[in-house]
Amino acid sequence: MLENKINNRYEVLTPDGWSEFSGIKRKLSSNLLKVVFNDGSDITCTKDHLFEVEDHTYIHANFIKSGDVISKKLVKEIKQTNETQYVYDLINVDKWDRYYTNEIVSHNCTFLGSAGTLISAAALGSMAFSRTIKQILNGLDIYEEPIPDHFYVMSVDSSRGQGLDYSAYVVFDTSVEPFRIVAKYRNSTISPMLFPSVIVQTAKYYNEAYLLIENNDVGAQIADLVFSELEYDNMFHGEEVHGRFNLTQGRTKQLGIKTTKRVKRQGCNALKEVIENQRLYIQDFNIIEELSTFVLKRDGTYGAEEGAHDDLAMCCVLFAWLTAQPYFKDLTSFDIRKRLYDEKMQQMDDELPPLPSMQGTEIENPKYYRSLGMVWETVDENDGRAHSDFYKNWYN
Repeated sequence: MLENKINNRYEVLTPDGWSEFSGIKRKLSSNLLKVVFNDGSDITCTKDHLFEVEDHTYIHANFIKSGDVISKKLVKEIKQTNETQYVYDLINVDKWDRYYTNEIVSHNCTFLGSAGTLISAAALGSMAFSRTIKQILNGLDIYEEPIPDHFYVMSVDSSRGQGLDYSAYVVFDTSVEPFRIVAKYRNSTISPMLFPSVIVQTAKYYNEAYLLIENNDVGAQIADLVFSELEYDNMFHGEEVHGRFNLTQGRTKQLGIKTTKRVKRQGCNALKEVIENQRLYIQDFNIIEELSTFVLKRDGTYGAEEGAHDDLAMCCVLFAWLTAQPYFKDLTSFDIRKRLYDEKMQQMDDELPPLPSMQGTEIENPKYYRSLGMVWETVDENDGRAHSDFYKNWYN
């Protein structure tokens, strides 16, 4: 079993001083080597673990022999053990990818991925993990706050909340290229009845982001609750025509998108293209971790290798599929967005009853204005508009 643990608190000692690192990889392994040194110390590791020798070069543990000198320590003997136990390795050490383990200089691992990953080892190795600026909602990691006038898209993958797979979504800033992941949510225990509220809260916070919800299995229920119960309109709708799915923004028979083999194949191809051509910037540890174990399966499709997860990876696959759709390219045009926004505001104004007139000094020197069907009081009479933290209060 393979699992990675994120690190945002500790540093590790290296030959060049204390250094930050992304996390720790833990793997249950057998067929290990125990390297015993002349001073009585030892270290147990996998056969492919890298140790530093002379001239800052490295050697795999499998090739170490009695009498070798490693980090100025003389190797006394090497024992092979078939005992199954956890081994640990640091990920992405900042200073020259090396650190001390029991006074021995080791080379850290990077997100090079398993065999047969969708994303190339070179692309995975170049991904840089960043620290969040905020962590809330028991699973929401925020890397960038919303920027006015930026256009955000959220792709959503749902689970049954039984502690197995994760309910997840990823928020993408699509205003400029490369696209950027600005937030992500992952929770394995949240109920399908509560998940829609979390989705809508985040979508509203990110400038009324457009939602692309996978509607396979429980996802159909999630999409229906978001649209019908919570009355959130900014959703992509799927329309199946001759076995192909097209996107529309208007109401159709199907909310969200069904992940068929064709859609998944197209999404995987698109994800590989946007990542390896540096059109998508990924800075989240868990997403990089999942992509490093997102491999080709026996049925010819990509998915998580045994013991790993791919819920966030599938959110990225859905987003990549979206970027290849003609409707998305039209929607990300500023002129199209402005027209849709104006039409939506006009529709809301038409449906609202007229506001009662205000008496007294408010007419001569207005302190109030109407927006989004509500009456607001200005902070500064010369300003004419009040800044509202309506969508931000739930973060505080």
